[in-house]
Amino acid sequence: MRFAWILALGVALAGCRASDSPITRAAGSWQGQFQIDAVDGKADAASIKSEELDANLELYVTGDKFELDATARHQKFSVIGKWTAAPGGRITMTADSYTFDNPTDEDQRALGLRLISPDQVRATFGHAFVLDESPDRRRLTGLVVTLGRLEGRFEFSRPIPK
Repeated sequence: MRFAWILALGVALAGCRASDSPITRAAGSWQGQFQIDAVDGKADAASIKSEELDANLELYVTGDKFELDATARHQKFSVIGKWTAAPGGRITMTADSYTFDNPTDEDQRALGLRLISPDQVRATFGHAFVLDESPDRRRLTGLVVTLGRLEGRFEFSRPIPK
């Protein structure tokens, strides 16, 4: 009887490969954007087009580190932190640090730029940030959030599922 339990446990453990874990399935490079639903509460196409925000998300297995790089027409910012993945395909990210590449305040005033401020980025990523993985493992979709004057969600994809 004891041998049967040990054999059953061995078979069960052999069937659990590291590559099947939620972390290793979700890890990798994801390209995407912030899908804008409204700018300043208005959903007109011209405003949305002028505020496009491209993004790249790197989910690393080692150290459970993530790096989100976002680029708009006149600014760039990066969010770095830790991430976890749940068996149901939900990814939760917690930010540790931020970097910003924005024009100077003087240039912003002279050109009339309305950028997403560092405080607004920190407000959006200052708590757990959630993305849901699609069943085919090719897309990550965030919940609707406010990012400065923008309302929308982050959406990422990768060409080949892992």
